[in-house]
Amino acid sequence: MDALITAEARQALGALSALSPGRKLFGILVGHKRGHRFIVEKAFPAAAFRFAARDFFRIDELFAGGVLGFYASGDLNRIKARLRQPYAAGRLFVSVRTARRAPAFKAFAIDFDGRFRVVPLPLIVEESAP
Repeated sequence: MDALITAEARQALGALSALSPGRKLFGILVGHKRGHRFIVEKAFPAAAFRFAARDFFRIDELFAGGVLGFYASGDLNRIKARLRQPYAAGRLFVSVRTARRAPAFKAFAIDFDGRFRVVPLPLIVEESAP
């Protein structure tokens, strides 16, 4: 399993990082799965780090089931602990490290096999078209 961040989603995450320097980022990732690949097409900011389950499913319904997962910046262990929710199982998590030039990303699958695990995934980030 791996993840692909499209150029449009990378641009959105970069803009969010640039507009909020030094602030923590958190939001949802929208796209689809194809085979064993998460394909991230859009990123939307959220006001709070946690969602109630009903709110998450409402958002997923608004995107016709296209919510793939979450992105966040900050303390990786703290973020992983907060994502140990039933609605997060089987979803993608992208850690965003904000930097002066451009954000850096790491991808993880949120897995549940009797206990929650956050498993690193290979990540492909599309560059902008020339």
